[in-house]
Amino acid sequence: MAGCSRPSEIRKAWRGLWGMNVPNKVRHFAWKACGNILATKENLWRRKITVNGLCEYCGTHTETVGHLFWFCKHAKEIWSSSKLFMPFEVMPSWDFMDVMCQVQQWNDFMPGLMERTVMICWGIWKNRNEIIHGGKGRPGRAVVRSALMMMDEYQSANESLEVGQKSTNTTVSDDWWSMDLEVVLGQGILYLRLMRGGCSWYILKIWVQNP
Repeated sequence: MAGCSRPSEIRKAWRGLWGMNVPNKVRHFAWKACGNILATKENLWRRKITVNGLCEYCGTHTETVGHLFWFCKHAKEIWSSSKLFMPFEVMPSWDFMDVMCQVQQWNDFMPGLMERTVMICWGIWKNRNEIIHGGKGRPGRAVVRSALMMMDEYQSANESLEVGQKSTNTTVSDDWWSMDLEVVLGQGILYLRLMRGGCSWYILKIWVQNP
């Protein structure tokens, strides 16, 4: 199975990534992962910033994006803990964008697949960075729980905000519909006037011709 073989697939994957209902920092992480510009050990070693490119988790393989998120024994343990069904097999030759293209193809049939996949990858990256900076690191189940909880809280907050905005808009609309309409005829001119709270607005003026 190929990863991204057509430009249309890549464009669709990008639309899916930018449209995810996840925190901005997670979308930014996904953008960097797709461009292979994350500060992995491989990329740092190529820039001569580190003395080797070995994985911070296992210490036996080069820390590429593919190894870090899919093939390292620690990554496998995290995915196993997630219970997230991936309807395809990630190939060793794939980069992050290849995986996202496949995820996007299935996302219509499995809503939320891309968001959950990216959130778990972000959890792996966050846990890896904690280890680099002297932290202990967390077991796979804790990594998954923390990442998905962050997504759920973010989405719940957005839903509450949207409901509040709709409620405000409805109230304003109701206020306008509660206005009184008055028809006034004077000096051969017919006026239609809206009135509310001591204020009035002429909305239509018609000259009436005597028969």
